[in-house]
Amino acid sequence: MTFHLAAFTEMLRCTLLGHLRSRMAVLLAVAFIPAWIIVARLCAPDRAVRFSLHSVSTDVYAAPANHVGQVVNALAAVTLVTGSSSFMETFKAGEMDRRLVLAGYPRLRCCSPRSPPSP
Repeated sequence: MTFHLAAFTEMLRCTLLGHLRSRMAVLLAVAFIPAWIIVARLCAPDRAVRFSLHSVSTDVYAAPANHVGQVVNALAAVTLVTGSSSFMETFKAGEMDRRLVLAGYPRLRCCSPRSPPSP
């Protein structure tokens, strides 16, 4: 179990270092997400949005629409940045795989449909 934990922490460290080296991912995280949230706040009205609970036929909570818009757009922006940075990292997968193997991360066993060699 400790070998798997050590291998996982090494893989996580290499992945985080790869994301930190990506200037585009850092730019998106630092500039795009706050700008997107500010635009969402400015575009949404200040009127209240009511959330109702139909089982008891009453309003549970009323929140300003611009706050609800900020939360929804923050989730969308984080999803967009995460997806694009993951897509960019796929092109660098070979380099990271070589680093993981050199660091001692175990290789996956081949699961080919061929029959195993006879002993």
